[in-house]
This record gives sequence, C-alpha cells and structure tokens, in this order.
Amino acid sequence: MMINQIFRERCSHCLKSLYIGQSFIECASCDSVMHSKCFSRSGAEIINRNYYCYLCKDKVEIRYNPFLNFEDNTEQSDPNDENFKISSLLDKCQSYTVEKLKSLHSKNFEQNCSSLFLNIDGNKSNFDCFTAELHRMSQNFTIIGIAETNVTSAESSVYHLPKYNHYYQNTLTGKSKGTGIAMYVNEDLSTVVNEDVSDVTENLETLFITCQKNDRKATFGVIYRPPSGNFAKFLEELSKVLEHLPKKSVQIMGDFNVNLHADNKEITEFEDIMFSAGLCVDTTA
Repeated sequence: MMINQIFRERCSHCLKSLYIGQSFIECASCDSVMHSKCFSRSGAEIINRNYYCYLCKDKVEIRYNPFLNFEDNTEQSDPNDENFKISSLLDKCQSYTVEKLKSLHSKNFEQNCSSLFLNIDGNKSNFDCFTAELHRMSQNFTIIGIAETNVTSAESSVYHLPKYNHYYQNTLTGKSKGTGIAMYVNEDLSTVVNEDVSDVTENLETLFITCQKNDRKATFGVIYRPPSGNFAKFLEELSKVLEHLPKKSVQIMGDFNVNLHADNKEITEFEDIMFSAGLCVDTTA
C-alpha cells in the first residue's frame, strides 16, 4: 500500500506546497494561504483580529476597539454584557458616502439624536464649503461641533446656520490659528452652556452644553487638544473636567490629537481616564 500526502494549495510566500494537516493561515481578503511558519517573514499582518497578506493589508481600514481585551470567545460572550455590546458596536463602525448615509440612515436621523463633528481648520476659509456639504447631506443633525474655528465668540454672528443656535468658545489669547471650538444646536432644543466645564487653556479647550426637550435632557461637549500643549497637563485638566460631568447621557465630540492605535503609556492613561468616567471612545467620522 502506498500513502501519499494530499496536496491542497501553494504557499503564497515560499511557493511550496501546502498539504492536508499542515498548519496554514488564510488571508481574510483574497483567500490566499501560507504556511503558519511563513507568516512573520511574509510581510502579512493581523489587523482587526484577521489575517491579511502583504498585498491586501494596506487596503484594510484599521479599527479602534480596546474592548477586545475584555471579550471572551464570541460564541460564549453574554450579549447583555456592556463590554461586549460596545465591542460589537465598534466592530461595526464604518465610513459612508453621502449617498449611502442618506439611503441607510434617513429614518434614524428623523427619530434619534444625531451629531456631526469637523475640524474646520478656520471658519474664514472653510465655513462656506462646510455649509455646502451640509446642504449636500440634507440631514438635520441635532448637534454640530467644530474645532479650530480660529474666530472669537464676538465674531460668531457671521457664521450662522439656518434652524440652529450657535455657541462659540473664546479662542486662546494671543493665538490666531489652531484654536477655537463651537457648537450648533437644533433651535427646537432648550440649551444652557455649562460654564463650570467650559474653558480654554494652552493644553485643552472645552465647551459643554445641556440640552432639553420635554422631559429628556442630555449633555454635549466639544473638546480640542492643541498638539503644541503639554500632554500630561492635558490629561490632568481633562480628568478634572470629566469629574464634573453628569454620570449619564453625555456625548463628547472633538479632536484630541491622539493616535489611539499607538501602544504606549500616554494612550493607556488617556483610555483609563475616559473609561473611568464611563465614556467609550468612538473614532467614527
């Protein structure tokens, strides 16, 4: 009796045969396979918990999901567990074209609170383009937050959006660029600025409001971290702000100038501060 090894495919890296029983890895995008031992030297990577070959890895959008560390096996996870819920939500985050956004989520905009954030990089040069883009989306966001307005609160009346009330934070004294935050709020909402947690320093700019309609109340905020500021002091100031926020119904938008995909002490400290305040970071745009 003669027994031959059964040939399956060829390894995309070493081009040698793969046989049934050998350990192999399959690309989640193009379905090419390679020996497990070839993985590290092939240029392939693990992204979003999946394997991608060296040809496909640059086409994959990296997702931010720190809650994967708290998950058990998906098949055994409790669907009512908060960490599992947040992790599942972050895994489903994706980018949309304007057309796809309108076709898939028009009813959500009508029935639920919605928000939009943009680093506008200067009202004087980009506000008109921003209003044109809002018109193209034809969606009435409940709250709109912007950063790097580069204009003072005294100049804010020039930048009006129909059916919105606007609230501008002061810019950093002596700085004409890379400063200033604002919020536009649906005019149907009763709104109060939370002065105790709204401030401007060289490390952190904050603006918070509380909105109410009928018996429903929620707090919204915009935060901007100037990259020229001190990161340690930013964390300290951020922690103090979060301590004074309500314990529920809080949503914060902003440009933190933080690379959440970096694996270092600063990012860990930032995440710890946010999680300790009961906040989940969502990087969707």
